[in-house]
Amino acid sequence: RAVVNVSGTLVDESIRERVLHALREFWTSKSSSSSSSSTGNRERPSIAAENYMILCSPTMFDTTSQNAAKAAIKLKKYEALWNLAHEAIHSVDLLFASQYTAVAVTHNFEGSPHIDKQN
Repeated sequence: RAVVNVSGTLVDESIRERVLHALREFWTSKSSSSSSSSTGNRERPSIAAENYMILCSPTMFDTTSQNAAKAAIKLKKYEALWNLAHEAIHSVDLLFASQYTAVAVTHNFEGSPHIDKQN
Protein backbone atom coordinates (compact mmCIF):
# COMPACT_ATOMS: atom_id res chain seq x y z
CA ARG A 1 0.00 0.00 0.00
CA ALA A 2 1.26 3.49 -0.82
CA VAL A 3 2.15 5.80 2.05
CA VAL A 4 0.90 9.37 1.77
CA ASN A 5 2.41 12.09 3.95
CA VAL A 6 0.42 15.30 4.35
CA SER A 7 1.16 18.36 6.44
CA GLY A 8 -1.92 19.40 8.37
CA THR A 9 -3.21 22.84 9.24
CA LEU A 10 -3.38 23.86 12.88
CA VAL A 11 -6.89 24.61 14.14
CA ASP A 12 -7.18 27.88 16.06
CA GLU A 13 -6.48 27.48 19.79
CA SER A 14 -9.87 28.85 20.88
CA ILE A 15 -11.65 26.22 18.76
CA ARG A 16 -9.31 23.46 20.01
CA GLU A 17 -10.03 24.39 23.63
CA ARG A 18 -13.81 24.24 23.09
CA VAL A 19 -13.54 20.93 21.24
CA LEU A 20 -11.36 19.44 23.99
CA HIS A 21 -13.80 20.58 26.69
CA ALA A 22 -16.74 18.98 24.85
CA LEU A 23 -14.74 15.79 24.24
CA ARG A 24 -13.80 15.51 27.90
CA GLU A 25 -17.49 15.77 28.82
CA PHE A 26 -18.31 13.06 26.28
CA TRP A 27 -15.46 10.81 27.41
CA THR A 28 -16.57 10.90 31.04
CA SER A 29 -20.31 10.56 30.41
CA LYS A 30 -22.12 7.25 30.55
CA SER A 31 -23.61 6.00 27.34
CA SER A 32 -27.39 6.00 27.50
CA SER A 33 -27.44 2.80 25.49
CA SER A 34 -25.00 0.94 27.74
CA SER A 35 -26.17 -1.31 30.54
CA SER A 36 -22.66 -1.28 31.97
CA SER A 37 -21.90 0.81 35.02
CA SER A 38 -18.54 1.90 33.58
CA THR A 39 -18.07 5.31 32.05
CA GLY A 40 -17.52 5.78 28.38
CA ASN A 41 -19.40 5.50 25.15
CA ARG A 42 -18.56 2.47 23.04
CA GLU A 43 -20.84 1.93 20.09
CA ARG A 44 -18.65 -0.85 18.77
CA PRO A 45 -17.26 -2.90 21.68
CA SER A 46 -15.10 -4.92 19.28
CA ILE A 47 -13.05 -1.78 18.52
CA ALA A 48 -10.17 -1.06 20.89
CA ALA A 49 -11.08 2.36 22.27
CA GLU A 50 -12.23 3.79 25.57
CA ASN A 51 -14.83 5.82 23.68
CA TYR A 52 -16.04 5.34 20.12
CA MET A 53 -19.02 6.92 18.41
CA ILE A 54 -19.93 7.85 14.85
CA LEU A 55 -22.01 10.96 14.21
CA CYS A 56 -23.60 11.19 10.76
CA SER A 57 -24.50 14.31 8.86
CA PRO A 58 -28.20 15.11 8.63
CA THR A 59 -27.75 14.89 4.85
CA MET A 60 -27.22 11.14 5.27
CA PHE A 61 -30.61 10.48 6.86
CA ASP A 62 -33.21 8.59 4.89
CA THR A 63 -36.30 9.79 6.71
CA THR A 64 -38.11 6.46 6.30
CA SER A 65 -35.41 4.32 7.89
CA GLN A 66 -35.36 3.26 11.55
CA ASN A 67 -31.55 3.54 11.57
CA ALA A 68 -31.83 7.10 10.26
CA ALA A 69 -34.25 7.96 13.05
CA LYS A 70 -31.77 6.62 15.62
CA ALA A 71 -28.91 8.53 13.97
CA ALA A 72 -30.96 11.74 14.02
CA ILE A 73 -31.71 11.31 17.74
CA LYS A 74 -28.03 10.67 18.46
CA LEU A 75 -26.98 13.71 16.40
CA LYS A 76 -29.45 15.87 18.33
CA LYS A 77 -28.05 14.57 21.65
CA TYR A 78 -24.46 15.30 20.59
CA GLU A 79 -25.21 18.35 18.45
CA ALA A 80 -22.64 20.47 20.30
CA LEU A 81 -19.87 17.98 19.42
CA TRP A 82 -21.00 17.84 15.78
CA ASN A 83 -21.08 21.64 15.54
CA LEU A 84 -17.65 22.03 17.13
CA ALA A 85 -16.17 19.40 14.81
CA HIS A 86 -17.71 21.21 11.86
CA GLU A 87 -16.33 24.54 13.07
CA ALA A 88 -12.84 23.05 13.40
CA ILE A 89 -12.98 21.41 9.96
CA HIS A 90 -14.50 24.50 8.34
CA SER A 91 -11.75 26.70 9.79
CA VAL A 92 -9.02 24.79 7.95
CA ASP A 93 -10.66 23.24 4.86
CA LEU A 94 -13.77 24.81 3.37
CA LEU A 95 -14.08 22.24 0.61
CA PHE A 96 -13.88 19.22 2.91
CA ALA A 97 -16.27 20.92 5.36
CA SER A 98 -18.87 20.97 2.59
CA GLN A 99 -18.34 17.28 1.71
CA TYR A 100 -17.79 15.10 4.79
CA THR A 101 -20.71 13.00 5.95
CA ALA A 102 -19.63 11.56 9.32
CA VAL A 103 -17.29 12.14 12.24
CA ALA A 104 -15.75 9.47 14.45
CA VAL A 105 -15.52 10.63 18.06
CA THR A 106 -12.87 8.49 19.76
CA HIS A 107 -10.67 8.37 22.84
CA ASN A 108 -7.61 6.15 23.23
CA PHE A 109 -8.39 4.45 19.95
CA GLU A 110 -6.01 1.66 18.94
CA GLY A 111 -6.16 0.78 15.29
CA SER A 112 -4.13 -0.53 12.43
CA PRO A 113 -4.03 0.43 8.76
CA HIS A 114 -7.16 -0.84 7.05
CA ILE A 115 -9.89 0.06 4.62
CA ASP A 116 -13.07 0.69 6.58
CA LYS A 117 -16.03 -1.10 5.02
CA GLN A 118 -18.70 0.16 7.44
CA ASN A 119 -18.41 3.91 7.04
